[in-house]
Amino acid sequence: MTTLTKRFILIGLAFILGTGMLPSTNGNADTTGMIDSNAAKDTTKYEVIQIEAVHVPYTIIVDGQGRTTHVPWFNGAQPVYQRDEMSDGSAGGLSTGFVNDKTYASFLSKINPIPAEEMGAQGMWRIVGAKQVITNGETLAKFRIDLFVPEIEDPKASIEQEAEEAYIYSWLFKLAARQSLGLVDYPTAKKDYNNQVRPKIEEYDARQLSMYDAFFDNEKDFNESMSQLLQTRSDIHLNYSPKELTRLNPDGTARRMRAILGRSVKEFITTQADGTLQADGLMALIEGTPFLFSFDSEAPAATTTATTSKPVTVHYVDDRGETLKPDKTLTGSLGSSYKTEAMSIANYTLTAITGQEKGSFTDSAQTITYTYAKDVVDRAPKNSIIYATKKLRLYTSPTFTTSARQQTYAKKSRMNRPMFQVIDVTASKNGVKRYHVRDLNGLGKTGYLTAKADYTAPLYYAKKQKWVTVINPRGLNAYETKNLTGGRAHYKQGQMFKVKRIVSHNLTMRFMLSNGRYISANKKLVIGRKMTMPKRVVAKTALNRYGTVNLTKYRQHYAKKSHASFTVKGWAYSNVHDFSKGDTLRYKVAGGYISGNQRFVEAVK
Repeated sequence: MTTLTKRFILIGLAFILGTGMLPSTNGNADTTGMIDSNAAKDTTKYEVIQIEAVHVPYTIIVDGQGRTTHVPWFNGAQPVYQRDEMSDGSAGGLSTGFVNDKTYASFLSKINPIPAEEMGAQGMWRIVGAKQVITNGETLAKFRIDLFVPEIEDPKASIEQEAEEAYIYSWLFKLAARQSLGLVDYPTAKKDYNNQVRPKIEEYDARQLSMYDAFFDNEKDFNESMSQLLQTRSDIHLNYSPKELTRLNPDGTARRMRAILGRSVKEFITTQADGTLQADGLMALIEGTPFLFSFDSEAPAATTTATTSKPVTVHYVDDRGETLKPDKTLTGSLGSSYKTEAMSIANYTLTAITGQEKGSFTDSAQTITYTYAKDVVDRAPKNSIIYATKKLRLYTSPTFTTSARQQTYAKKSRMNRPMFQVIDVTASKNGVKRYHVRDLNGLGKTGYLTAKADYTAPLYYAKKQKWVTVINPRGLNAYETKNLTGGRAHYKQGQMFKVKRIVSHNLTMRFMLSNGRYISANKKLVIGRKMTMPKRVVAKTALNRYGTVNLTKYRQHYAKKSHASFTVKGWAYSNVHDFSKGDTLRYKVAGGYISGNQRFVEAVK
């Protein structure tokens, strides 16, 4: 069971550290989830910040008296890294995350237990060096979702998933400790697992269910795996004896996790001595759950007589933070219960709930925010075709969770955008609108996409355009009838036409041109305006010509001093059929393709 136990620990830690989400290395800064300061029009709702330093992530330990200790993960590393210590000086951003490869390797060598090849400092890289917009009242959970996985629209569900994961870790280590002391036998442990823990894994991390089940396959494997799991506790800084670990409180761990993720993100930002901002280590985690372990109290808490309760404030806002309905303030005696609920707002749909809808009044102020999105009527009806305008993911369930991810589609240029057929319009368990779609990009998959208007768009124009330009590299055919039959004419890429009217044909649209012919109104084939591309370009640097649009099959080299000139026969973008990668402009010239990057070529008249 050695391999299985190691896999459990590494999967947990790799998930927490965001293994696989690498920083950009193409010289362009990654701007996912980051908004220019011009977006923050109303400073009462938004605050633009720039993080210049980040504290390393840590394990959270809450002892029996409620005292909290933060144990850094990176043994021997400095506690805080400044931006200039994490930059390699490249023009576009942070490629490795550190000043140079030697510094980076030194940093990784101090990290225990994950070897360098299995992780990086992606979380720390992503949090520094770019302006970000903090919404008024935004929680830590919402901030992390907006920065790393913006298509997940339900922070409450994300908080619940992470709380349940924290429960599972705590439960397993407590079980391992009890097994080592002879306080639990295999049948009882398996029964408790099936009744208490397995349903949580099945709901929040079904992909890992078989791995967890393997701990309980038979008594021999159970005893061996629990023993080896207990030996890994120091790897995550859970440095307690088995007797002490039997006091782990999974319910308390989950409760504290919910509380941490529901706190205002501003509580995790501090001002350094030079006035710049520093992010807490929890902000630097990518899509993962912090390690948090809470122990049972050793003695009853002292009775509090002087403490008074603080109010619960309820906000009703749109997805830009604008108030839709007046705030509500709830008050009550300390320990008494409260309950809030969403309001029905005309032309808006509830998309997220931040904070606890019901609970008890405490000695700390609490906030619940109901977020709504403006309804879009029949933007993508059943059987219609849409394409992606941003990076997005296909999920197996309309309720988006990490375990439900099925496929990632990179942001692509217009003519290469991934397409989907809308099977149905549905909603998550919290009422967030989703598209049930079929992948039309050769993968043959079905699943669920976000229905947010800025992530997808109809594939066909719905309104008449004054002019259209053919953008398809292979050109476009025109016909005598709207069902695209009859006499045919072929138009080359770059040709422009005046539009007489737009007509529908089943669930597609056609443009009738001023010459009476019909062409498709597919946005991947035409663009609704006059569009010109360079007719001739000159090399500004040394340049190669290749046989393919992906710049493979080398053909010829042009020295910088030659100032080679090329007639542009057309344009295209790389990675046409690879939807996991972005794409880059290329010019088609005599004998092949050259880069369309303005650093290498310049348009001439």
